[in-house]
Amino acid sequence: MSFPLLSECAYLHPVLTSEESQVFEGELFRGNEALEWKAMNHAGRSIADQALLDIREALGDAPIHNLLLLVGKGHNGGDAIIAARHLLNRFPDAKVKMVFPSGLSHLRLLVHKSLDAFQVSHGEQLKYLSLRQGSKDGVGAQIQSFLGSESIDLCLDGILGMQFKPPLRSPIKELIECVNALESIQCRIAVD
Repeated sequence: MSFPLLSECAYLHPVLTSEESQVFEGELFRGNEALEWKAMNHAGRSIADQALLDIREALGDAPIHNLLLLVGKGHNGGDAIIAARHLLNRFPDAKVKMVFPSGLSHLRLLVHKSLDAFQVSHGEQLKYLSLRQGSKDGVGAQIQSFLGSESIDLCLDGILGMQFKPPLRSPIKELIECVNALESIQCRIAVD
């Protein structure tokens, strides 16, 4: 059996480093916010579609009741918000708990735009936590208090993106450790 050369495979896409991806996006969008917004909405819908497949595999045909949304300040956070909006359109009785490790004031413009649209369409189903650094309650205590004891059907992680530079810093490091330790999460998806 012989396989085609990689150069002959039309369906393959190049794998880019974060830096190469930033350059590619810069050249593709050229600062056109409308194109970026269109791409973000397409990504969010695609994430929701794939999440539905993953959820069915993990949970069967049971409806989603509780989503945990981890929202970073960059476009992956916006992608996650848009994906969650599509999921709530499919599961109108679901509730979403959103955690903002960097707060709301640091969100990029299109992430704010996606959050605004989500609040307009599903505001009564949303709860928010903006992590407080230096609080007497550590990140773990804030998360435990916010989530309570309910099971989480799906966790969408939109915290980190192309501009992430190691190492993880507080409070994101503690948030990831805390969420990774939660056994109540049925399905986990990172928006990378």
